[in-house]
Amino acid sequence: HTLALTNRGSASTEELLVLAREVRDGVHARFGVRLRPEPLLINCSL
Repeated sequence: HTLALTNRGSASTEELLVLAREVRDGVHARFGVRLRPEPLLINCSL
């Protein structure tokens, strides 16, 4: 399954990364599953 985060407004890269971190951390806390971003992120990190 894929979870795609799409910026359809004026969110910054940092705001999108914050959301991605929240999703990643929430999935790990609730289900014990570690999500990996695809494609690889360049010049930023989760």
